[in-house]
Amino acid sequence: MVVFWLFLLAFAGMLEAGEASLEIRVPDHTVTVGDRVSVRVQARGGDDGLWGDLALSPGSEESWAVVEGPREIPGAKPPAWEIVLMPLALGELEMPAIEASLRNTDGQAVNIAPAEKSTVTVGSVLAPEDEGQPAPLRDPLGVHGFPWEWVAPLFVILLPLVVLAAWWWRRRSETAGEEAGVPRLAPFDELERLLGEVQEAIGRQPAALVCDRLAFGIRHYLERRTGEPAVEMTSNELRILARRAEWPQAVQLGLQRLTGLADGVRFGRRAVADSDLQETGRSAHKIGKELEIHLTPVVAGDEGGH
Repeated sequence: MVVFWLFLLAFAGMLEAGEASLEIRVPDHTVTVGDRVSVRVQARGGDDGLWGDLALSPGSEESWAVVEGPREIPGAKPPAWEIVLMPLALGELEMPAIEASLRNTDGQAVNIAPAEKSTVTVGSVLAPEDEGQPAPLRDPLGVHGFPWEWVAPLFVILLPLVVLAAWWWRRRSETAGEEAGVPRLAPFDELERLLGEVQEAIGRQPAALVCDRLAFGIRHYLERRTGEPAVEMTSNELRILARRAEWPQAVQLGLQRLTGLADGVRFGRRAVADSDLQETGRSAHKIGKELEIHLTPVVAGDEGGH
């Protein structure tokens, strides 16, 4: 009988350990808009060796900005990840949709999401006594209502300016139409030209502006080269696209470093050295070069020559 009960307890423990889930740990105190909020996501159950990457679902950044991560915590068993977020709205904000991939015993990949929704209380950076009402507007002394007597003189002055602006706009449109026949640079050539301009701007322009130009340049290149709407994608959506399209590992790692640096400088107000910006520019060039090799079809004659 004792052996039977021990067997039942061991079997129940195996069932409990095998059920996979995600546990989210968020701050239990009120944070303010713009704070860096560290979130820990802990895997429960499942096989430690079969857990995959953690990802934020697309469209989850309306109330939150992703500053860093998701970053896997080294040595954590079961696996755990850390995400640094920044709240962009007030009130009880629900955490972004988070999921992790897990390969079950049948060899199939399934997505595991947290069983319970987590919320964070976000307050205003202003003290309650500072939230005063603006003073009512008053007319200047001796003036009441709209000054209709000024309408005719202003009309006489503005009419020639409007005509001149219309003529200038028409001439500008005609000039743009004539220049439309100029051949456009190839996507990678356009990226190289932009990276050259950015390298010259390092040290002379703010780091945030340099990072914005780098992030936009690589997104614009990816959109022209692949047809995906990369310019409108968030950093996390861009990484998901790279994994889904099975781009080379060098491209995926380069995108992760570039977007992480740009988001950290823009949203986290992180200080960055000029040497790091120069290295990021070289990484962007390597991303384009590796992707060109990956996307360019191999001609049969070239394969035979090699």
